[in-house]
Amino acid sequence: MTTQRGVTIWFTGLSGAGKTTLRMAVEQKLRGAAIRWKCLMAILCAKI
Repeated sequence: MTTQRGVTIWFTGLSGAGKTTLRMAVEQKLRGAAIRWKCLMAILCAKI
């Protein structure tokens, strides 16, 4: 049995509010701590 737990971090806000900048900072911290992560960007998943 694994001791890993899943977590979801959801950034919302207006265009230009700094969501991507914040995501990149969190990503850097996770990488530094050797924590597995996955980034799903809603804009890439949006139905056009």
